Amino acid sequence: MFCRQCGKELAPDSNFCDGCGTGVDSYPDTSVGSEEETPLANTEAAAPVYEMSNDMPQFTGERTMGIIPVLKKPKSFGRWDTYAMVITDRRSIFPQITSQMLKDAAMEAQRKGKEEGKGFFSRWADQLKSLANFAQRYWNIPPEEILNETVGNFAIENSAIREIKVKRKEDYRGDDVASQTYTEIKIDSAIGEFKYNIDGRAGDEVNILKSLFGERVKVSKWGSGGFSISI
Repeated sequence: MFCRQCGKELAPDSNFCDGCGTGVDSYPDTSVGSEEETPLANTEAAAPVYEMSNDMPQFTGERTMGIIPVLKKPKSFGRWDTYAMVITDRRSIFPQITSQMLKDAAMEAQRKGKEEGKGFFSRWADQLKSLANFAQRYWNIPPEEILNETVGNFAIENSAIREIKVKRKEDYRGDDVASQTYTEIKIDSAIGEFKYNIDGRAGDEVNILKSLFGERVKVSKWGSGGFSISI
């Protein structure tokens, strides 16, 4: 069995991944009688954060292929709405992740930690993990349920996505040192254009998009002079 968070192979009796610390007690038992797990194919580089294995449930008629866990949709005054992107073999679903959903997840992690007799710092670490890995729960939810989970969730048929533009941007604030790096994702589709930001360079996320959408993904980087450089 492999860790769903970092892709490291786990020992049969492991309770935690010794690579990233993710708990594995909720994983199905694949140590005996199951096929070897196969990560999601990637044409350039592996992206283990979003890998899919044979022990994950698959639902009749539609198969989840990859998850982009955090997409920020900018709003006014520096605010944003948070979405995930769940890519199936048919469509891309955009479930909104609300602050209440994250609060409930943190409280549930705290409750379970208390029941297991964990100390304060262990429970705090569990809460942080529950927030960081929140979108991974969508591997275990049927796509139609994901779409209907929150008012405002929507989906785009993959065949309707014409192009996904990726631009890595750096906000320079003196001495040519980037104080903030983020990645802008623009999805051009038959039903409109959708723009999101991902913190950092988003290498794993871009690899997943490339593996599933191929040449429709166009990656560029902003230079210091404000021009676009293909990479």
